Amino acid sequence: MVMRAFVQAFCLPKEGSSPDEYEDAVEPDDALEEPLEWVRSCVRCAVADGAAESSFSGLWARLLTKAYVRGAVELGPFRQSLPDLQRSWRCLVKYRPAPWYVAEKLRVGAFSTILGVSLEEEDRAGAGNWSCLALGDSCLFQVRGEQLVFACPLSASSQFSSRPLLLCSEPERNLRALDSIKQYGGQWQSDDRFFLMTDALACWFLEGHERGVSPWRALRDIGTRDFSKGFPQWIRELRTSGALKNDDVTLLRIDMA
Repeated sequence: MVMRAFVQAFCLPKEGSSPDEYEDAVEPDDALEEPLEWVRSCVRCAVADGAAESSFSGLWARLLTKAYVRGAVELGPFRQSLPDLQRSWRCLVKYRPAPWYVAEKLRVGAFSTILGVSLEEEDRAGAGNWSCLALGDSCLFQVRGEQLVFACPLSASSQFSSRPLLLCSEPERNLRALDSIKQYGGQWQSDDRFFLMTDALACWFLEGHERGVSPWRALRDIGTRDFSKGFPQWIRELRTSGALKNDDVTLLRIDMA
């Protein structure tokens, strides 16, 4: 059996930063250019948030999301696949020019959240199962009609902090993180929507939901004729109003058909 899913991604660096300084990651990254229509038995998507305090964290985030989408990051074999990703990161940054203070940070490694979702269809059309792997404060929200039916790994705005658990490119710094990776799962139905977000937008989403607002209404219309603004303008207005903290923003939307 195969299923149909429409995937679209949006991103914006923090205000005052250039696109080169964007340290989040999203996969499939070609969904940033135009919506993707997938007809297949399994759909895999991921977002990650590289920590600004570490060097080349955006590169580490991209390695993690790409690895998840190609099936190399699962909770069981993750401990075996992670060393290859860490070696890849070290090889990629080894010869990149960097000032002395960046070189010092490289010894510590890069840090990132990771959030990946996999959706599969059951024998009957228009329904199936999904599973999610998560570490840190990037979040997944499942919306059915006008109801938020699932949120993970955080489900309340008060759960966000300035020091989430992160995955590191240096093996010796991952003992606690590896033990803290969570798995979630559930069922999807035709017309369900999944939203994957990094922390700034995820916190905004949960704050709105806690106030009785339906934040998914704006998110489901972004990039369509029903949304009068572009994503960058909408994000800048949220930042200006104080509703959204100034941070890299990434959104990936999956519409199940």
